[in-house]
Amino acid sequence: MTIKTSIDKIIINDEEYEIQIERKKVRSLRLMIYPTLKLKLVVPRQVTDLYIYQHINSKRNWIEKHIMKFKIQQNNKEIEQNNIFRFLGNKYLQKIVLSDKNSANFENNEFVIFTSNKSDLQIQDKLTQEFLLNQVPSILNPIIDKYLNLLQPHSLTLNKVVFRTMKSRWGSCTKLKKKITLNTNLLHEPVEFIEYVVLHELCHLKHPNHRPQFYHFLEQFMPDWKERKKLIKQ
Repeated sequence: MTIKTSIDKIIINDEEYEIQIERKKVRSLRLMIYPTLKLKLVVPRQVTDLYIYQHINSKRNWIEKHIMKFKIQQNNKEIEQNNIFRFLGNKYLQKIVLSDKNSANFENNEFVIFTSNKSDLQIQDKLTQEFLLNQVPSILNPIIDKYLNLLQPHSLTLNKVVFRTMKSRWGSCTKLKKKITLNTNLLHEPVEFIEYVVLHELCHLKHPNHRPQFYHFLEQFMPDWKERKKLIKQ
């Protein structure tokens, strides 16, 4: 089926929005607005440009109503994401403060990001990650030492630990190099979950796969590992 497309435009509250026009084998016109504020109008092939123009204008109030609705939803999501900071399983109010120096830290039980550009989300994310990385020595290192000591009778040694931001994994282990990598975003989660991930990766120094022997070994040192693992879903 051949589909012919073109682009029209409409101005709502002094903002211009593109409308994708699709001519295809349909009986009636159908106007759609996506949460991304993309507009699409599907029309029968024989419909004239004038009719399309008149139809779009007849739907102006409907378009404006739904654009405003989606904008409110987007703003609410941004507020929810940007105003809450999770640290060790607890939630704190996050504030963005204009400053001539960039930094991030807790002040008066709030997580405050000081930045010279309050609209730059990349800088905010960078400062947040730097804050998390600075917490590694006082939080993650003692946990690693704790479980390494527990595993000492099994002659397991660790040559290197790497801390970095990872999008899809909490940690990884390279047995041959005796190296583990931990996601700094772990510090958002409860301590019990962090301990589970650390021990999980350390146990891979003995069992590099997820066969039953691995979980049996893990359970010797953390009988409640299944409950700890579920904390991330709560």
